[in-house]
Amino acid sequence: MAAVQRPPDYVVPKTFGMSALLGIMTALSLLFSVLRWLDAMPVFYFFFSAQTLVICLAQMFNGRSPRLASIIAGALMLPIFTILAAMVNPYSPRVFVVLLAVFLVPVGAFLGYLTGTCSAGIFLVMEYLERKWGRHSCLP
Repeated sequence: MAAVQRPPDYVVPKTFGMSALLGIMTALSLLFSVLRWLDAMPVFYFFFSAQTLVICLAQMFNGRSPRLASIIAGALMLPIFTILAAMVNPYSPRVFVVLLAVFLVPVGAFLGYLTGTCSAGIFLVMEYLERKWGRHSCLP
């Protein structure tokens, strides 16, 4: 538990610049291409894009412990999303879906941690590239 609450080495910035948005869009496009290659259902596209946005926002608003914010956001997102997807599908067994959602809390927490780590890594790389190349403008 101490590792989750220790001060972060790098956090998602409070405001998104153009390079940060470009980095997140690039990462999502790579994820979507893998999902397309796996011939995944459209619900997976929606889940992973929503999870990425929710975790980035959770890290922005909770900069003191972004790991914990990512874990909590992921632990909430996957069960809620599972229940909502089952409510849309008229053929899903309701009791099984609720039990499944309860057991998916740790999986969602793990996915939240991974997504938070990847998003912070993307912002870190984009910040490094901005510092290395500087902010060049196309305008004279």
